Amino acid sequence: MTLDFVIGHLSPAPWPGCQGGAVLVITMDAILPLKDKHIVLGICGGIAAFQIADLASKLTQAGAKVDCVLTESAAKFVAPLTFATVTGRPALTDADLWRHDLHVPHVTLGESANLLIIVPATANTIAKLAHGQADNLLTVTALAARCPIVIVPAMDGAMWSNAATQANVETLRARRGARHSHSAMAANTPKKNPSRTAGSCRRSSLIKRKYSRVRLNIILFARMLSMPSFKKQLFEQFARVGRALGSGHRMEILELLAQGERSVEALAALTGLSVANTSQHLQQLRRVGLVATRKEGLRVHYRLADPAVSELLGAMQRIAERQFAEVGRIVRSYLSAKDDLEPVSRAELLERAARCDVTIVDVRPPEEFAAGPLPGARNVPLGELEARRGKLPRGREVVAYCRGPYCLMSYEAVELLRRKGHKARRLENGLPEWRLAGLPVEQG
Repeated sequence: MTLDFVIGHLSPAPWPGCQGGAVLVITMDAILPLKDKHIVLGICGGIAAFQIADLASKLTQAGAKVDCVLTESAAKFVAPLTFATVTGRPALTDADLWRHDLHVPHVTLGESANLLIIVPATANTIAKLAHGQADNLLTVTALAARCPIVIVPAMDGAMWSNAATQANVETLRARRGARHSHSAMAANTPKKNPSRTAGSCRRSSLIKRKYSRVRLNIILFARMLSMPSFKKQLFEQFARVGRALGSGHRMEILELLAQGERSVEALAALTGLSVANTSQHLQQLRRVGLVATRKEGLRVHYRLADPAVSELLGAMQRIAERQFAEVGRIVRSYLSAKDDLEPVSRAELLERAARCDVTIVDVRPPEEFAAGPLPGARNVPLGELEARRGKLPRGREVVAYCRGPYCLMSYEAVELLRRKGHKARRLENGLPEWRLAGLPVEQG
């Protein structure tokens, strides 16, 4: 079944940075009957994703049943919870593709939808659609869809004009056998009994004549960048990340995930929290895109969504140590008391490792070591160090490292080795900082 769907008026202001087209805006009075229609709204990772929640809300208010499907990148701009709130229905992400309680969600959506709108459609998603690539819930739903698909591209003007993007758009246009215009959509719309007033019919006819060649080549609600509230909306979204980090437990969880992927149960055991409490903290971090998931059977494994999360964590720690006297006092009174020697810098360790005059010891648990250690490091977990220290080469300094600058394991390892007559020092910081510096790490 095809919806009788009319595109609204043109904005006189072009989308900043885009070329070769007019700005298209969909308004409530231009969307014809939506009551009880099923619309799947596919949201990709573009800046305009902030405004699509308003579109989802308006479609819902008009009586449509709206299911929102977010790509992984889109969920970093706007949390799924936002769309669930305005539509009253769960927003779906890639993780839902593997949920055992949902029966083949992409097929269910594709078969039941009256219309699939992909907005903002990034160059990446357009390329995937053009070539039939189905590597996330949105693209696989598009392949399974039996309804009209409206694609609303949004990208930098140069990206839109690029020959590759234009070729992909032409591929999609040829495949659907229709142009991106109201007239093409209307041509494929089954005739219905007249239900509109003569005035509304004339207006619809006028829209068709006037805008029949308008391509949906610019993002919905494009004028948002000129709105005074734009920066307020943007900074409010940034603040959501800050609020998610406003918990010591969540900061500790992120530090553990910086070492490698872990299950909820493993994180609960390491932090001393209950599994339910740990899961709640992880959901908070996932909603703002700081962590990502992978499902294996009934278990969900979490990892940092981006290496930049480690940078953010480190920056927060450094600022706190410099600006909060209490943090500096704790570091000096506790950590400095355990080891007042200058740690080994990354540059020094690289140089000495090349000369083979140092023994590098990773004192983290075996599963963290397996995820990727420093080159040439040997794994001697702290709990086994006393028993295995005799196997360490004599006459060479031992450099111990662990999870980061505030990880106690390397301090305790160095303290133990010195008591037993070894020459030992710590590596400054830990594995995450080493990796962020672009230095080599062995693959687990």
